[in-house]
Amino acid sequence: MTFPDSNNEIENSQLPPASPVVESMQKSPLLRVDLTWRRLTVWVKEKSIYWWPVKQPYRRKLVLNNVSGIARAGTMTAILGPSGAGKTTLLCALANRLIGEILGDIRINSWPVDGDMQRLSTFIPQENLFIETLTTREHLEFMVALRYPDYSTKKRSLRVNELLKELSLEPNSRISSLSGGERKRLIFASEIVTDPPLLFCDEPTSGLDSHTAHTIISLLEQLAARGRTIICSIHQPSSKVFSAFNHLILLTDGRVAFTGKSQEAQPFFLSLGYQCPQNYNPADFYIQILSPHPEVNDGKIFQKKRIHDICDGFGRSEIGRRLTKLVKFKNNARDLPFYSNQGSDDWLTRTTLFSAEWRTQLYWLTWRSFLDSIRNPSVHLIRTIHKVMTSVLIALCFAGVELNQTGIQDINGSLFIFLTENNFPACYAVLNVFPQEIPIFLREQSNELYRSDTYYVSKVLSLIPGFVMEPLLFTTIAYWIIGLRPDFHAFISTAMILVMTANVACAYGCFLSAAFETVETSTLVMMPINQIIMVSAGFYFNIRTIPIYLQWIKYLSWMMYSNEALVLVQWQGINSIECEGKRSTNVSRPCVRSGREVISHMGFEENNFSLDVIAIASIFLGLHFLGFVCIWIRGRNARQKHPILTVGAAEFNRRARSKSGLSHRLA
Repeated sequence: MTFPDSNNEIENSQLPPASPVVESMQKSPLLRVDLTWRRLTVWVKEKSIYWWPVKQPYRRKLVLNNVSGIARAGTMTAILGPSGAGKTTLLCALANRLIGEILGDIRINSWPVDGDMQRLSTFIPQENLFIETLTTREHLEFMVALRYPDYSTKKRSLRVNELLKELSLEPNSRISSLSGGERKRLIFASEIVTDPPLLFCDEPTSGLDSHTAHTIISLLEQLAARGRTIICSIHQPSSKVFSAFNHLILLTDGRVAFTGKSQEAQPFFLSLGYQCPQNYNPADFYIQILSPHPEVNDGKIFQKKRIHDICDGFGRSEIGRRLTKLVKFKNNARDLPFYSNQGSDDWLTRTTLFSAEWRTQLYWLTWRSFLDSIRNPSVHLIRTIHKVMTSVLIALCFAGVELNQTGIQDINGSLFIFLTENNFPACYAVLNVFPQEIPIFLREQSNELYRSDTYYVSKVLSLIPGFVMEPLLFTTIAYWIIGLRPDFHAFISTAMILVMTANVACAYGCFLSAAFETVETSTLVMMPINQIIMVSAGFYFNIRTIPIYLQWIKYLSWMMYSNEALVLVQWQGINSIECEGKRSTNVSRPCVRSGREVISHMGFEENNFSLDVIAIASIFLGLHFLGFVCIWIRGRNARQKHPILTVGAAEFNRRARSKSGLSHRLA
């Protein structure tokens, strides 16, 4: 596809040798895109320093101030500037991944695509976030499987092998053992598998040695040479890395100091009286010129004036005027098609990158969650050892219980231990499940890799086996040694109730884990709720004596339903309990002669076993539903599109004047 006023077409004979990754990308239809942005102004809300109940004025900060520019197909564009200049903000705004107030106009091939930007681009973040227990091959298999669900196993494996070979990654290395450079290469490999026409890279070479940085830049050069549009924010690039970029954007204080071809930058600064020394890295020179230099008493004011003079000088320069005309022309060239010349279908509809079916997403997410769970020793080994030791200790303490007046207290006490040991450890064991993965989840949600419901269900499925095996192990060891009701049906019923209790406690922990950002906050919220659940469970007094205005609490306590079900299993059908001589005549401790009296004394009903099971299952589903809602809200916010408000110059100036901080008007 050819665009007016575009001089970036490259003859195939001039291209560098392609890597296997790039060669595989050439097989797909190529969409060449020109990205333009005009009058882009961004405000972000400043974080509050006050506690929530304190009323305070709404404060915003101007981050980008009337920024215009263009990135053409087949070029690599570098965004440079000192710290706080707005490099990452501009990159995120163009990629439609910024939360803030955005005013301006962003277009691809003259068409506004605010809501669909993420479908035709990929964003390579600066942070290296992974599931640490996976290997590099497993991580890439997961990414390829969800982004290319139609690939066969052989084709998927071939694509993964190409990426591993090209970026020099060991296939069987655990991610937890990778160096910083290897992690950067892995996240780069994760994102370029989609073969997007637009690549946004946030400091792709930061933290890398010169050889690895050159490898990444060389791959970007090959992708750009074949028509991809690549925009990178760069921090302190080497001269070799800087020379790879043929288009340059210099930002300072949220404004544009220069935009154009890299070779035009030095003549522009020379025209303003700033000459780059010989054998000096141009990138370091530009950042030095645009950074504060408090060499005089009023250095800050001096620097502000110098920065504004440079930015105003660019606006008046021939390069700045040519850029303004070109951006206006691109925005008005509505005759340009938005789709590929390989076919007549809309590119956005035809090449949706996130088209894996629900069951495919669930399979691969569950596969990843199970691998992470199995390889984490704290999830299984330590908890299993704890269960075995606890069950043996409890069994020895209650061993040889008899069916008499003393045995009533012993049996009910053992049931209390059974419930607490399978409830509270399960609550606390999962509090870190979502906080430690939320950054990864949010990044993958912003990439629309999978749905929120499949993610939550996969985590639940990976947790259930552990909370089935542990109560079964605990019950098998302790039940028979203690000498509870010698009935296999009673044993199975007890084990079932304990398994359900552990999984409800897990659901409760998952809900709090999904609702709050840190484990500490979840723990603080959980502790008082646990006390309420315990008090209303019937362990300490007859639940019929709870004040009428608090009766509703017991119906929300799964511990009450579990306690009632276990009591019914042990005492229902027991028609004769031995009365010991002295205790039978003791007025303060009357003789309890049957299991029915035990059940009645605790405030339970004999026919409630089925209702208890249904209630426990309902609470399990209800808590997981609340947990899913919390995850869904977070995922929705991560996927939320922040449309650019496109207005004319007069309307822009009127709205900009109503917001403090805009330093100049638009032509």
